[in-house]
Amino acid sequence: MGLIRIGGAVAKIPPPVRERFAGQPWRQIIDMRNFAAHQYDDLDPHRVWRTLTRDVPRLREYLNDVVVPTL
Repeated sequence: MGLIRIGGAVAKIPPPVRERFAGQPWRQIIDMRNFAAHQYDDLDPHRVWRTLTRDVPRLREYLNDVVVPTL
């Protein structure tokens, strides 16, 4: 559910804003959300684990270091 929430939030960010912060694979985050929400039976548990343990912490760090200071 966390991946679905993150992807849903990213999808609501207007594309011009996402383009200003090109340090993340925004489209892949949105695509992962859609896959998790609609094709959850086909999810690879190893990919989900890797995303949760590696990619989500990197996204959080990026948001804290790059995006938050610009607000």
